[in-house]
Amino acid sequence: MLRTITSFFLALFVLLIANTPSANMLDTLRANSSLAGYAQATYRQSVHKKHPLAATVRLALEATINKDSWIRGFVSGYGDIDFSVPGRDSDEALITPELSEGYITLDSRYLDCIIGMQHIRWGEADSLSTFDIINPIDYRNPISTARSSQRLAVGAIDLRGNLNGVGLLDLVLIPFPRMSRLPEYGATWEDKDLHTMRRTVASTPWIHATEEEGPYEPEVAARLKFFRPGYDFAFLFYRGYEHEPLYTASFSPQTMSARLHETYEIYQAYGASIAISVLEATLRGECTLKHDYPFQSDQIAIEKRNDFETIIGIDRNFLTNLNVNLQAFYFAHDGDEVSGKDRQRYGGTWSLSDKFLDDALKAGVRGEVFMNNGDSCVELFAEYEYDDNLRFFAGYMLFGGDEKNDLGQFDQNDHVYLGVKYSF
Repeated sequence: MLRTITSFFLALFVLLIANTPSANMLDTLRANSSLAGYAQATYRQSVHKKHPLAATVRLALEATINKDSWIRGFVSGYGDIDFSVPGRDSDEALITPELSEGYITLDSRYLDCIIGMQHIRWGEADSLSTFDIINPIDYRNPISTARSSQRLAVGAIDLRGNLNGVGLLDLVLIPFPRMSRLPEYGATWEDKDLHTMRRTVASTPWIHATEEEGPYEPEVAARLKFFRPGYDFAFLFYRGYEHEPLYTASFSPQTMSARLHETYEIYQAYGASIAISVLEATLRGECTLKHDYPFQSDQIAIEKRNDFETIIGIDRNFLTNLNVNLQAFYFAHDGDEVSGKDRQRYGGTWSLSDKFLDDALKAGVRGEVFMNNGDSCVELFAEYEYDDNLRFFAGYMLFGGDEKNDLGQFDQNDHVYLGVKYSF
């Protein structure tokens, strides 16, 4: 499916170029398009393990075609080579290509139409958000920073209407939903429960596993956002899948065999968000109801509950470059307790950073903590811009909590990382 979509957009880009009136197509292409990219090397070494978590070289490219036209195209992607894979006992691929985004924009005065692979971020909250749920998480490498996750693009049609300058209306259709990409067996970020389940199925002849491959119902989403002096607010709706697979189990007395079913469940989400400028700070808030949200029970069953999620936060600059960003969150579901899940989940996220050396060096600490179960992730980070093209970065990431929890299970993945990035 992804290969078909990629070919489709490449064909559209060629069509855009071919229909551009010009005596010299190459000159026209140079004048109406832009090409950029970067090469990056990153090394991540666990403080608890012998082998590195990653030793990755990435080449990334992005291009815009007909950049000032009413019809334009954008495509971005990258290829990774992870030299740490051969040293681990896993099924990971050494080379990983990925189409980050690829879409066509039809631009008019009151209505835009965006068609293709894209990231749709609607949440007002920084990092953790109750409504950045349209794009599935890439569980091959889920940790972007200590308080944000890596996401995959989805193939969508986004109609974006301008409400005479006072707001906008987004209507999104995802005809073919994309599910989260799971890590391979034995990979660095493989969930411990998933690893145990895979190992059990592989080693037990009378347990069989079935994977759901669709077809899936289309996903739909909508956002109505208003801009007012000093604040803006939005109402949001989503009907789609929990993109992470869920599992149920069954047993057949006739064949004396068990079957593990992988499935994906639909739910609806209704939300509201607001951002208010107060003095030199910005206050942010989100409130979302996830109706019939599917929770994975420890009893290898799916339990549906109404889940209520709220986030409030503030970000402000002090002095010149000292940035403080704080958030508090509270999640809770109704009905009976779900085995292995906390009814109430609450805690906070933070980011404190400043700039030094004539603003060339940015350093700070960021992270998140769940006060209800002790889960946490903390990152010390530093980024040094040598010039407009060359950047160095380094940091230390620490995980905490019980090994049965979402973050605590990665306590052996505490690591130091170093990297260099050259943009062109």
